[in-house]
Amino acid sequence: MRTLILSSTVVVLLSGIIIFMLLSSPLLNDISTDLVNPPEFFFLRQHFPHRNFEFPKDSAEAHRALYPDLAGLAIANRTSKDVFEVVVRVAAQQPRWQIVHQDQERFRLEGTAVTAWLHFRDDFVVEIRPPGPALTESKFVFVEMRSKSRIGRSDLGANAKRIRNFLAAISQELPK
Repeated sequence: MRTLILSSTVVVLLSGIIIFMLLSSPLLNDISTDLVNPPEFFFLRQHFPHRNFEFPKDSAEAHRALYPDLAGLAIANRTSKDVFEVVVRVAAQQPRWQIVHQDQERFRLEGTAVTAWLHFRDDFVVEIRPPGPALTESKFVFVEMRSKSRIGRSDLGANAKRIRNFLAAISQELPK
């Protein structure tokens, strides 16, 4: 009887914590370092045409308010190929990540990450971008990332955390 009461109390407490987190979390589940031109899911879209991979452009204002610090990395004095090799290696080392596609010509990869607690599957894409036309003299390449939950309206901050952690790991490997 005591075990049943204790188990019930734990379930109620955990349920309360989850409900609180859901109610206090933003209704965002698709996070990107580039809100104007977010990385696109080409491979996953092709293989899972029934899923919606469109970035919700109407969420950009809320996105900026909640994650004002979230931005891509500018890497100096490295080629796109060199940076991509590091991105692939670091992505392969991430726990519960599976790389599902690498595009060596466009310097992009797509994959799936599994959350620790509830084992939800989220999709991510990383692109290495050369300097844009306005930056033709620049010696920087840019690492942009997007992470999208497959289910739910809120990700409880998991996608932003995933992006921050991954870009921090890249920064440790490649000084800016």
